[in-house]
Amino acid sequence: MAGLGTTARRSRPITPAWENGLVRCRPLASGNGSAARLRSRPAAFWPAPGVPLPLLVASLLLFALSPAGFGKELSPPLREASELLRLGRLAEARTLAGSVQRAFPDNVEALLLLGRIEVAAGRLAEAKTWIRLAGSRSPRHPLVTRYMRLFEEWEHRHGPLSTEYLPLPTADPDLTAKRFKRGWFGPNFLYTAPRVGVASVPASAADLTPAGVAATWTTPRIRTPDDGAPGGLPMPGQGPDGRNPGGRTPDVFVKNTQVLEAEEALAQRQFLKAYLLFSRLLAGEPDRPLYLVGQARADLGMGRFRDARRLLDPFVAGERELEPPLTAEEIDDLYRQATAGPDLHRRLPPDREPSRR
Repeated sequence: MAGLGTTARRSRPITPAWENGLVRCRPLASGNGSAARLRSRPAAFWPAPGVPLPLLVASLLLFALSPAGFGKELSPPLREASELLRLGRLAEARTLAGSVQRAFPDNVEALLLLGRIEVAAGRLAEAKTWIRLAGSRSPRHPLVTRYMRLFEEWEHRHGPLSTEYLPLPTADPDLTAKRFKRGWFGPNFLYTAPRVGVASVPASAADLTPAGVAATWTTPRIRTPDDGAPGGLPMPGQGPDGRNPGGRTPDVFVKNTQVLEAEEALAQRQFLKAYLLFSRLLAGEPDRPLYLVGQARADLGMGRFRDARRLLDPFVAGERELEPPLTAEEIDDLYRQATAGPDLHRRLPPDREPSRR
């Protein structure tokens, strides 16, 4: 027997393929009349001719999409809700699955079951909301990807399911100024354009003028008291001829400008602005009648009749003289308005009564 070698050994009987229902995809290799040994690499299996291929593929797909395919099992309430969904009792299934989701907000299976219930009820907008919430917990879940692809195809053909926008994100403690400084959200918004070289800047306004159009730009110049007003009228403190008589200083020019601003504020009924301007002028010249009367007019506009009478009392008593722009009739009219004020009817203590001379 030893001299016969390996060829003399009896071969192992081979089981026919139609008996076990499966055949190997790799053919058996024969060698010297003996049965081929199985290779070390695992071989794929295909169903026998009697097993339908679509049925097997559908079974594998359902198993993969079921919780058992992920090593999970539905809880008894979700299993009952799934059975109610299968029986078509959508309202009861929705109530039961909703109670589980409220108790466990991060339960992906409850969210997916609610989405399936809404799909069965034809409420695709609500179903998309539940599937999106499930995707926020488990983005790679097969049901999430499959349903989201279904919703995308539906919206592509029939338009958006809902016009409601997603809720705003909650406060992020990591969203600080340091993250913005690092440039994680794009380029710095302060850097709007590159620096322009000196050589590329036009030397004058004539370089910016299109061909055939005369240049109308002029170099701005600071106006001085010796210059006339823009409308040709004399500036404050000037004579009718536009000259500066008496060699007035720039301080006088500034004061006259403030007087004009205060008078304009009174004309526009901006009494608080006028009061502040006249108070600033009175800080430099506390006894000037023009400023005192102007502040009294501002007090009348703001309803401070007592302060207005206090400022006008010296002029009515003849203790102070009036400047040329002011007249006695104007002072009497202002004092009459201050006397007819609403706070005049309030009875004041004797020591606080305004003095009348």
